[in-house]
Amino acid sequence: MSAMHSPKFHKKEDPGQEYIFVQGVGFLKMSPERQEMASLRHASMVMGLAIAVCLFCMMLLPGFFAKVLFAKASMQSYESNRFYLQVAGALGYLASLIVPVAIIRLFLRLPRACVFPHQKLDCKMLLMAVCCALGLSVIGSAVSSFVSQILTFLGFAPHAPQVAVPETVGEALVFAVRLVVIPAFAEEMLFRGAVLQSLRRFGDAFALFASSILFALLHGNVTQIPNAFLMGLVMGYFVLRTGCLRTSICMHFLNNLLVLAMMLVAYFWPLQASYVQAGMQILYLLLATAACLWLLKRDKKIFTLCPSSSPLKEGKKYGIFFTSIPMLMCLTMMGMMTVQNML
Repeated sequence: MSAMHSPKFHKKEDPGQEYIFVQGVGFLKMSPERQEMASLRHASMVMGLAIAVCLFCMMLLPGFFAKVLFAKASMQSYESNRFYLQVAGALGYLASLIVPVAIIRLFLRLPRACVFPHQKLDCKMLLMAVCCALGLSVIGSAVSSFVSQILTFLGFAPHAPQVAVPETVGEALVFAVRLVVIPAFAEEMLFRGAVLQSLRRFGDAFALFASSILFALLHGNVTQIPNAFLMGLVMGYFVLRTGCLRTSICMHFLNNLLVLAMMLVAYFWPLQASYVQAGMQILYLLLATAACLWLLKRDKKIFTLCPSSSPLKEGKKYGIFFTSIPMLMCLTMMGMMTVQNML
């Protein structure tokens, strides 16, 4: 089994970044730990800003695209309005995820190959990764359900965002693209691409957990956060293992495709849906178990991350990363979204 693929940063060193000015003393050379703290704080500020912009875009862009499409539409019937609203929502969501990727690349000055790793895709590893993701999705769904029941018992009403049922073929196609295609590509470019890869210099474990936390919180409701966090971990891990972003894109695409399939089963065969879902969950767990055993037989250290060479302790990394002003603003916005979906 090949080792973890590490990103190669081709950045010009700035000698001025190794020094700090002290009043009355002058410029003093920074220790490696202080340099690492400054770099991590800078990354935190950039990512906090980028995700905050993402959240603002999610609120504003669908309405903007709807106005543009309605202005150009020749028909204003009920059916055409619903279709254009679906298209506007999809375009707004896509743009909202692309903008933060551009911000992170620009301000962290990261080359494309670093943010979007593209090693040769191992088909066997991809198959095992998909099986592991499906099994973990069952566990994540169970945890989400358990958390929802506890909150309901405490008097809250956690709920996922309401989804309008498509009424025409055009609406159904746009809905499928919005649910399956856009998240698989755009969300992976942002979280397993720009965020995960740019944080790897501070340690693979830190990059994996920090990117998964942000990915989960962006969903904005407690019915999805636990499952999204676990899925973020497994997709991020296999990107680290394979050195290929297409691994997580395929995993995310297939997972969302199966979710769409279950939605169709529930819509057309509501009485049989619970039996189908239970059967599929058992199958997912069996596939995941077989995949884990195969991977462990191939390499007993398959699930071990590369040790960090960062001079900072793990706890200190999280403290620095999640406490910059832009990141706190971003976390506050996501927290407000989550609370709103509980009331």
